[in-house]
Amino acid sequence: MLQATQAAHRTERSTASRTLLRRANEDLSEGRFVSARIAFQRVRQNTALRGEALVGLAHVEFQLGNLHAAEAFATVAAREGGGAAANLTLGNIYFRLQKFQQAIDRYRRVLAESPQHPEARRNLLVAEHRLQAASHGRR
Repeated sequence: MLQATQAAHRTERSTASRTLLRRANEDLSEGRFVSARIAFQRVRQNTALRGEALVGLAHVEFQLGNLHAAEAFATVAAREGGGAAANLTLGNIYFRLQKFQQAIDRYRRVLAESPQHPEARRNLLVAEHRLQAASHGRR
């Protein structure tokens, strides 16, 4: 009986965390960064959703221009189950920081996981072009 009760509580917490994650993503897409940050921080406590929450926090910081904080969240997300989304986010952060080779490496990781990913394909081409231009002394 105790095990059944504990399992029911875990399921309730998981459902609540998924709902909160959905709301956090809505807040992020609608530019409500403070409420998105708070919600992602709460979801982060759920081990199963930690990677997704960290990617969300990276997006919030990226949108706010806090690129080093965004990089820190995305790096942890990539290690903790954030998958292609974490690597794409890291690629975009590195691109913005003009770390083109690191961006290229991350976009390639996304494409290794999802070969037809349109944003990763497009961003990879642009990053390669920027790296080549930078190595020739122009942008």
